[in-house]
Amino acid sequence: MNPKAALHMLVGIPGSGKSVYARELASAVRGVIVSTDAVRLKLFGGETRQKNTYVIFDEAFREIEAALAAGRTVIFDATNVDRDRRAKFLKRFADERVECHVLDTLYETAQRRISGRKRKLDDKILAKYAKNLQFPLPGEGFAEVRLVHMPDAEALYGQAVALPDDGANVPSGSQSQGNELRLKLETLLRQEAGHDELFAELSAVPSFARMLGYDQGNPYHSRTLSQHTYAVLEYVNAFYGEEDRLEMQWTALLHDIGKPFCQVWKEARGHYSYFGHEHVSASIGCHLLKALGYGDDFVLDVTARIETHMEILHGGDAGASNLYHLLGGEMLARMYLFAEADTFGK
Repeated sequence: MNPKAALHMLVGIPGSGKSVYARELASAVRGVIVSTDAVRLKLFGGETRQKNTYVIFDEAFREIEAALAAGRTVIFDATNVDRDRRAKFLKRFADERVECHVLDTLYETAQRRISGRKRKLDDKILAKYAKNLQFPLPGEGFAEVRLVHMPDAEALYGQAVALPDDGANVPSGSQSQGNELRLKLETLLRQEAGHDELFAELSAVPSFARMLGYDQGNPYHSRTLSQHTYAVLEYVNAFYGEEDRLEMQWTALLHDIGKPFCQVWKEARGHYSYFGHEHVSASIGCHLLKALGYGDDFVLDVTARIETHMEILHGGDAGASNLYHLLGGEMLARMYLFAEADTFGK
C-alpha cells in the first residue's frame, strides 16, 4: 500500500465485500471511509434507495473534499462500476494520488452473501451491476490498480464451503488446486492441444464446462461457444509468436466466458444477444486467473484485453481510438490481431 495515496477508490458489485475491505484498509492507512450507503442513510433514511444518485454522489464528494482538506486519507466505498463516472471522480480530484482497489468477487458469491442478509437486493439488479462493471484500465488515470482477490472454491470448483457475510473466503487447499490446474493448462497450451483434450481439463471449472455444446443461437456465430473459443485460440497459436503469447492465449480462452450469464432473447431480432459479456468475461477471467496463481500484472494485462476485445469489432475507428487512449499503441496493434482471430472463429 502506498502511504502517499490520499484517495482509495473501491470497485465491486454489491455483496463483493467492499465494506469489510474498506474497514480493513482504513485501519491500515489510518483513513476515513466515505460510503454512498452511509450517505443514502443520512439523506433519505435508508441504504437501499437507488434514486437521486447525483444528489448522493455530490454529497459524497463534498465529504471527501472536507476530509482531504483536514489532511485525512479517504477510502471511497461505492460500486464505482461505470468508467465515465470514475473519470468524473478522477477529474474532480485530479490533484490527488488515487489508487483503485478492484474486488474480484464472483456474482455467485455476492448472490449468496446477499441472500443471507436482512437487507435484500433483487437478483436482476445484482445481475445488472455485474453486466455493467467496466473493469478499470491503465488509461483511466489511476496511480495504481490493485486486485483484491476473494477466493470461492464453491463457485470455481463446485465445492461446498462456508461463506461469511461480506468477508474474504479462503478455503483450504483451493490455492494448491489452482496451481496444479494452471501447470496442466500451460502444458496443454504449449503443446497446442486439441479442443477435446484442452476442454477436458478446463471443464474442472464450471464456467468453462458450460461452454461445451453451448449453442449461441446467434446468426453471427455458427460454432458452439467452446468451438468458437478454440478456433480463436487456434488463430492466436498460428499467427502470434510474441513474448506475451501466453497472455494472448488466455485472452482467447476467456474472452467469451461470460456469454452464458449475459444471454437475452431478442424477439424483434429473432436471436439471442450477449450485451455486456465482455465486462462479465473480464470479471470472471480476473477471478479465475488469480485463483490459478497468476500475479497481478499478468492478470491485469489479460483482463484489459478481455474488457476491450469488442471495441474494434463493434466500435470501428472510434473503438480503436478509445482502445488506444485506454491501453496504448502497442496493445492496440495486438488487439487488431485478436479481432482478426475473433472474426475467424465465428
